[in-house]
Amino acid sequence: MLPTNVLHIVSDDQLDKLIQKAIQEGFERGQKKPIEKPLTKQEAADYLRISLSTLDQRFRNKTLPISLRHISGGTIYFFASELEAAIKQS
Repeated sequence: MLPTNVLHIVSDDQLDKLIQKAIQEGFERGQKKPIEKPLTKQEAADYLRISLSTLDQRFRNKTLPISLRHISGGTIYFFASELEAAIKQS
């Protein structure tokens, strides 16, 4: 039967590298994604390189899902990442 507890001896340099790697990985995991700036209707049309009327038409024709529209205080907003994902799916 093999021993279950194995002792590894590492040099100070190796230990320092392991500690730094653990700190860096922990830091990277703890970072939050940057907050995405919402786009106005005009900015969304500009992002898609279409006119406002074409943007409206795509929602009416259900070429773009209505779920892409976010309404706050009567103003319609969009997120570039959602627009891009919808375009890739079509």
